[in-house]
Amino acid sequence: MLIAQALWVKRQSQAGIQGVKLALGWRGRLLLELRSLAGLAVVALGCVTLSGCGGTVRQGSLPSANSSQNISASPNTVEFGTVDVGNSADQQVVVSNLGSAAVQIFQANFSDPSFSLVEQSNFPLSLAAGTTSSLKVHFNPSAPSDTTGQLNFLTSADSTSSSTPAASVKLHGKGGSRPGVGGVSLKALTCSSSSMIGSGSDICTVILSGVAPNAGTLVNLSSSTLSVSLPASVNVPAGADRTDFTAAVALVSSAQAATLTATAGSVWQTFNLQLNAAIPGLSVSTSRLSFGSVVLNAAVSMSVTLTSSGTAAVTVNAATVAGAGFSVLGGSFPLTLNPSQVVTLAVQFDPTTAGAATGQLSIVSNSSSSPVTVINLSGIGTVTMPGLSVLSCSNSSFTGSGNDACKVTLSGAAPSGGVNVGLASSNLSVSVPASVNVPTGASSTTFTASVGSVSTTQAATLTATVGSSSQSFAVQLNAATSTLSISTSSLSFGNVVLNSTASNAVTLTSTGTVAVTVNSITVAGTGFAVSGASFPVTLNPGQTVTISVKFAPTTAGAATGQLTVSSNASSSPVAVVNLSGTGTVNIPGLIALSCTSSSMTGSGTNVCTVTLSSAAPIDGVSVALSSSNLSVVVPASVNVAAGGSGASFTATVGWVSTAQTATLSATEGSGSRSFALQLNAASPVLSINATSISFGSVVIYTPTTQSVTLSSIGSAAVTVNSATVTGSGFSLSGSSFPITLNPSQSVTLSVQFDPATTGSATGQLTVTSNSSTSGTLTINLSGTGDSHEVDLSWNPPGTSSDPIAGYHLYRAPSGTAVYQLLNASDDTQTTYADTTVASGQAYDYIVKTFDLSGNESGPSNMSSVTIP
Repeated sequence: MLIAQALWVKRQSQAGIQGVKLALGWRGRLLLELRSLAGLAVVALGCVTLSGCGGTVRQGSLPSANSSQNISASPNTVEFGTVDVGNSADQQVVVSNLGSAAVQIFQANFSDPSFSLVEQSNFPLSLAAGTTSSLKVHFNPSAPSDTTGQLNFLTSADSTSSSTPAASVKLHGKGGSRPGVGGVSLKALTCSSSSMIGSGSDICTVILSGVAPNAGTLVNLSSSTLSVSLPASVNVPAGADRTDFTAAVALVSSAQAATLTATAGSVWQTFNLQLNAAIPGLSVSTSRLSFGSVVLNAAVSMSVTLTSSGTAAVTVNAATVAGAGFSVLGGSFPLTLNPSQVVTLAVQFDPTTAGAATGQLSIVSNSSSSPVTVINLSGIGTVTMPGLSVLSCSNSSFTGSGNDACKVTLSGAAPSGGVNVGLASSNLSVSVPASVNVPTGASSTTFTASVGSVSTTQAATLTATVGSSSQSFAVQLNAATSTLSISTSSLSFGNVVLNSTASNAVTLTSTGTVAVTVNSITVAGTGFAVSGASFPVTLNPGQTVTISVKFAPTTAGAATGQLTVSSNASSSPVAVVNLSGTGTVNIPGLIALSCTSSSMTGSGTNVCTVTLSSAAPIDGVSVALSSSNLSVVVPASVNVAAGGSGASFTATVGWVSTAQTATLSATEGSGSRSFALQLNAASPVLSINATSISFGSVVIYTPTTQSVTLSSIGSAAVTVNSATVTGSGFSLSGSSFPITLNPSQSVTLSVQFDPATTGSATGQLTVTSNSSTSGTLTINLSGTGDSHEVDLSWNPPGTSSDPIAGYHLYRAPSGTAVYQLLNASDDTQTTYADTTVASGQAYDYIVKTFDLSGNESGPSNMSSVTIP
C-alpha cells in the first residue's frame, strides 16, 4: 500500500483556528483530523453526600406515642397444667400501658370462679404512660376436670362487667385427683445459679426421695417475687426421681432475694436466689477517626457506632465535637439505649483551609465504667484530591502465615502533604496499618498485610478509603495442614529364590498445604530391609522421597513383615505398610510373551515383554528369542534381572510389500511362549487442502498470492512429480519437482494472480504424484481484474460554533489549480471513493466544510497521488 505524506494547514472559522490533517493512501484512506488548538476541556462531575457518592442517608426520630388508651396484657394465654384438687397454683400476668397518657384500669374480672387474683385490692389500678404492672393469677380447682376461663381488664371508661374489655387473657387448667405418693416425698429443690445479674434464665431441678409412681408426681412451684417467673407446676414422670424446669429472671433496679418454693403434698423445699441490679455500659466502635486528605469545602463523613454493652439501659446525655471543620450528625440527646441496642453517629470533616486539622468527639453518658468517652479526630484539608482507583495485593490466596505485599493507587498525583489512605481488614487474622500515606507527587504507595495461621478456611476483605472513595481486595485464607501420602499400603514380593534379593519402591509424598517431616522408617520381619533415604527428612508440599524395600529370604516358605512410617502428619502420624513374600529354591518358568502392538504398517519398532512365573534368582534368568520372519529382527536373548519377574526387548520391523505374519518366540529351559505379529504393506497418499481458489477483485498490475498445502497422509512416502498452472495472469512458485514427502510431511506452494486487463479470469493448478488414491489432483483458479480507485476519508473538526452542514471534496490534475467538485453539495459523509481516475495520471485532493447557508471554509491540506 502506498501512503502519501501527511500535510498540515490551518483554516479560520467562527469556532476559531483549527488544525486539519489530511492523509492519502493508494487503495487506502484520505484522513482528515480537526483538532482544537485551545486544547481539551475536562469536566469532572462529583457528588458529596453524608455516606459517600451514590449512598443514601436517612435520618428520623422515634414515632410519637398514641395519645389514646392502649392496654396490653401478656401472655395472652396462661396454662396452669394439672393441679390436684385441694391444691392451687399461681401464674404471673403483666399488664402494660402502651399509650402516651396515664390510664386507670377499673377492675379485673374472671369468667370462671376457679380463677382469681392473689391481691384483688390492687384495683382500681393506675398506669402512667409506658409503665407496666405485674399481677398474680390463682387457680384453685374444685373438681378433677378441665377448666377454661378468661381474665378481662376494664378501664375507667367501662362501667359494667359486660362492657368490652380493654385487654383479655385466656386461662386454662385441669383439676386432678391427688394420687398417693407411695412413700415418695420431695427431697430437694436446686438451681444452676444461686445469683443472677440482670435478666436471664436459671435451670432448676426438683428431686424426690425415690422414683415417682405410675401416674408421676405433681410438684407445685411458686416464687416470692414477681421478678422471677416459674411454671405453676411440674410433673416428675413415672419411674424418674427428678425433673427440670426454667426460672425466668427479670431485671431488678436494686439487689434483692427471691425464694423459690416447690410443694408436693405436705412436703415443701425452697431455694434462695440472689437478684443483682443490672449495670449500664457504653462502648464505641473506634477510638479515633482519620479522614485523610479532604478537598476544601467538600465534606466527608465517617460513622461511629455507640452500643449499650451493659446489663441495663444506658443514657447518652450528649455528643459534642471540638476542632475546626469537624461536626457530628445524627441522634438527638439525651438518648436511652437498652442492652445491645446501637445508634450510629455521622462525624463530618469539612475543611475550609488547607493543612492538618485535629479535633475530639466527646460522648457523655451514665455508663458505670466510662461516663465520658473521647474519640480523637484528624484530617488534612487539601485544594485538590485525587480519588482512590485501585487496591491490589500480590496474593489473593494464602496458606499458613506470612506477609502479602499490597499497593494503593490514586487516580492522580498526590498534592502537597500527600494523601492519607485509611486501611482496614475484616478478619483479625490479617492485620494492616491503620493508614498509609501516598507521598507528594506520587500516585501510589505500598504496605504489608501480615497474615496469621488459621485453623479453617475463611475469607478476609482488605479495604482502603480516601474521603468518600474506597476500594477492596479479597484474600482467601487456607488452613495449614501437614499430610503424608504413601504410594501403597502393602507390598507382595511373591516367590523369591533363596539367597537372592527382590526390591520394591515405596514413595512418600507431602500432599498437605505445609511441609511434613518424616521422623523415621523402621522394618520388622525376617528377610525384609529398607534403604534409600536418611531420616528425619522434611518434604515441602508436592515433594516426594522414594525408599527401596528389599526381601532376601534365607529359608524357604512364606514370610511377613511391616514397614512403619512415623511423621508429624496431622492425620495418621504413624502409617504401616504390610510386607509379604515367599522364599523358594525353584527357578521360575516362562509364562508369557507379549508386545505393545499386534499389527504394524510399514517399518518401526515394537516393545515386547517376557514374564516369569516368579522372581528371578540371584543370577537372573536368560530367555532365548527368535523371529519366523526376516522382516522382524529381535535380540538373541534377554535377561530377567535378579528379583525381577519380567524383562522387555525391542522388535525392529522392516518394510514389506505385501501383508504377511511374523511369529516371535521366547524359550527358557523347557518352557516356550510365542506372539503373532501382523505386517502390513505401506501405501502413499497425497492430500491437497483446497479444491478451488478465488482471488476476488484485484487491481491490474497488482500481484496477489494465496497458498496451497500438499500433505502426505498415507503410510508410505509419496512423490509429487509435477505441479503446473494454466490461465492468463496465474503463476506458481514455492518448490521444485519431483519432491518426496514422508508420512505426515507437507509442502506449501504459492499461487499468484497478476491481471494485466480488467474482467474475469480462470485457470487450473494440476498436481501429479504416485498417490495410491488420486494420481492427478486439480484446483480451479478464478479472479477478476479491477480498474484503479482512490478511497478517501477524513475526520470532522473537533469543535465549531458554526454548525457544519456537510463536506465538499475537490480534485485537480497535479500541478494545476483547476479543482473540480467530486461529491454532491449536500454530502454529509466523511468518505468518498474516486473511481474516475486514469492510469498514469497524478491528482491533487482538498476538502472544505460548508454551513447551513452554503458558506465554505478554507481548504484543508492538499494531498497528491499518482496512479500506476
